[in-house]
Amino acid sequence: EVKRGDLQMDYNKSAEDIFMNMVRLSKHVAIKNMGDISKGEMAILGYLHFGHDGATAGELSEVSCVVSSRIAAVLNSLEKKGYAERKPDPQDKRRVLVHITDAGRKMTAKRYEEGVEMVEASLCVLGEEDTIALQRIFRKLVEHEGTIKW
Repeated sequence: EVKRGDLQMDYNKSAEDIFMNMVRLSKHVAIKNMGDISKGEMAILGYLHFGHDGATAGELSEVSCVVSSRIAAVLNSLEKKGYAERKPDPQDKRRVLVHITDAGRKMTAKRYEEGVEMVEASLCVLGEEDTIALQRIFRKLVEHEGTIKW
């Protein structure tokens, strides 16, 4: 609990409230967008699509929060669906790099647009003032990401 003048802020209660509301909202998003792809697969495709094509399996495991023991299965699934492919590194044949395919790029771009549309619909409910405040808050959280103890 933090006191500021007459104002008392219970960060734990606020965190619980925000967390539970995020969970409620994410359930709607997850149900709408499940389709034939998992959240881990989408995280990998997004990473490859947005500037990191040719990443290693270890790098993908780290950025997608897919444990390294499971990454091979996720990559097998993406290859089977035609969204990604593994190729030897031309500079070091011992390393394997993961590349997004054209089909993977199209699907990822489509999901990105759907995500932006869903956020836009939410922002319309908030209105201009709250949208600007939310943008400011998210920017601040990202700016201090390294200092937050997860």
